[in-house]
Amino acid sequence: TLEKLVEMCAASNSLACGRLGSAAVRAVVHAQQQVVSGTNYVLEVDTSAGQLHFEIYEQAWSSTLELKKASLKVNPAEEGLSMLQGESRLDIGFAAFNERLSTASTASTTVATTVATTFAPMSTTAAAKESTLLGGYKLVDEVGEGSRMHTLASFTLEKLVEMCAASNSLACGRLGSAAVRAVVHAQQQVVSGTNYVLEVDTSAGQLHFEIYEQAWSSTLELKKASLKVNPAEEGLSMLQGESRLDIGFAAFNERLSTASTASTTVATTVATTFAPMSTTAAAKESTLLGGYKLVDEVGEGSRMHTLASFTLEKLVE
Repeated sequence: TLEKLVEMCAASNSLACGRLGSAAVRAVVHAQQQVVSGTNYVLEVDTSAGQLHFEIYEQAWSSTLELKKASLKVNPAEEGLSMLQGESRLDIGFAAFNERLSTASTASTTVATTVATTFAPMSTTAAAKESTLLGGYKLVDEVGEGSRMHTLASFTLEKLVEMCAASNSLACGRLGSAAVRAVVHAQQQVVSGTNYVLEVDTSAGQLHFEIYEQAWSSTLELKKASLKVNPAEEGLSMLQGESRLDIGFAAFNERLSTASTASTTVATTVATTFAPMSTTAAAKESTLLGGYKLVDEVGEGSRMHTLASFTLEKLVE
C-alpha cells in the first residue's frame, strides 16, 4: 500500500504527499481488522516519512482492494519541522487510486524491495474462504415471531418435514406436521457467508439446527439437525436424549437453496417468505458482522506489513 501510495502522490500537490518521497515501511505499529463482506483493516504504520494511518477494504472474491483513508503524522522534533504538526490528510484521487490498487493486487505486483514480497489478495477458493479466521459466534437478540431467525427456522423445518417423508429415522417420524413455537436461542458466526445455530421449540420437541448461508452464491445449507423430546411432556421414552435427523443432506440442501432462491412461501404458521439476504453491495456492507479485532502478527513479512507497504506504494503512484 505504501509503495502504491508513493507512486500516486507524485501527481498530488498535497503537502503531506510531498513528504512521502521514497518512504518505506519501518514497522506496523498497530493493526486491526473487521470482518464485513470482505475485510476492513486499520493500520498505523511507522515509515521513514512519519506515521501513516491507513484504512483499507479488501474483498478477495471480487478482487477488490481499496484505500478508504490515508493520513500522515510527522514528529516535528524528529524532523526539525513545524509545518506538519498533527495529522495531514493525503489528498489523492481515491477512485483512480483504488482502481490501480485493485488492478495491481490482482496482477500480484511486486512491492518495494524493502518488503521484497508479493501482495496478492486472499485465496478465493471456497475452502480458503471457509478457513479464514472471522471470529466466534454472536448471540442474535431478535428471535420472536416475524424475525429473520424465526422465519429461517420455520422455512428449514418445513423443508425438513418434506424430506423426512422419505426417511426411516425415528426422529424424522416424530416431525409429522410439526410447526415452530419459538426460537429459544440463536447464534450467528460470520465466515464467508454466515453460520447459524438455532435452538427451536416445536410441537414435536426441541430442534437443533446448524445452517450455513452465503447470499451472493444463493447458498442455504442445513449442516446438522437433531430433535430432543421431553418424555414427561410427550408420555414417551423412546426418544429420550437427542436424536439425529438422518436425511440425505446433499439432496436436501440442493432443494433448500433452490427453494430459498425462488422465495418459496413457508408454512402458514409463519406466513412469511424466506429469501436469502440481499446480494447488493450496499446490503452486504451494512450487515452486522462484529467489531474490529486486533491483529497480532504485524512484523516484517507479515500480511499486515505487506499490505501497508503495498498500499503506500500504490498511493504514492
